[in-house]
Amino acid sequence: MEYIYITVTVNIILTLFTVFKIFGKSYLTEKGKNLATKQDIADITFKIEGVKVLYSKEIESLRASLLQGVNKKHLFLQKSTDLLLNYYDKVLILNFAKLSKSFGDFISEEDQKMSAVVKYIGEINDLFDQLMVDYHRLSVFLDGKNELMVCTSEIITSVLKIKKVFNNHTGERKIALFKEMAAFKSKNFQDYEKAVHENNAVSAKYYEELKNPYEAFQKQISSFVEKLTLYLS
Repeated sequence: MEYIYITVTVNIILTLFTVFKIFGKSYLTEKGKNLATKQDIADITFKIEGVKVLYSKEIESLRASLLQGVNKKHLFLQKSTDLLLNYYDKVLILNFAKLSKSFGDFISEEDQKMSAVVKYIGEINDLFDQLMVDYHRLSVFLDGKNELMVCTSEIITSVLKIKKVFNNHTGERKIALFKEMAAFKSKNFQDYEKAVHENNAVSAKYYEELKNPYEAFQKQISSFVEKLTLYLS
C-alpha cells in the first residue's frame, strides 16, 4: 500500500513540474525577460491547484478501494473460520455423542425404547448429511491443497464409510434388539438368553466392520485439531 501512495505522489510531482514547464515556456515567449505579472502567477497557481485537487480525489478513491478490499478479505476469513469451527463441532458430536452409543444404551419401556432408537438413527443420518454439506461449503473458501481442506476431505471420506456401515447394519440391529426386548417381556429365560446372544453377535459384527473407518476417523480428528489450532493462532 505504501508503494502505491509513493507512486501516486511521484506522479503528482511530475505533473506539477510539467505544468510549470508548459506555463513557464509560454510565459517566457510572451513576456521575454520581463517579470511575470500577478495575473500570470494567479492563472498558473489556479491550474496547479486544479491538478492537485484532481489527484487528491484519485488518491481518496484509491484509498477507499483498498479499504474495501481489506474488509472483503476480513469477512472472507471470518466466514471460513466460522465454517471450520462449525464443522469441528459436528465432528465432535458425531464422535462422542452419536457413534459412542449402541442401541442397548436407550433404557426405557419397550415402545419408548424403539422410538428412541428410531430417533437416534434419524439424528445420526442427519448429522452425516450436515457434515457433507459443510464440507462442500468449506471447499468454496479453502483451496483443495490447503492442509485444513485436505483434513476435512479425509474426515468426510471416513464419515461416508462409517455411514455406509451404520446403515447397512441398522435393520439387522433393530430386529435383534426387538427380539431381545420381546423375549425379556415374555419372561422365558431360554428365549431371552438366545435373543441376547443373537443381539450380541449382530452388534459384534457391526463393530468389527466399523473398526477400521472409525479408527481412521479418530486419527483424522487429531490431525484436524492440530491444523485448526495453527490456522487460528
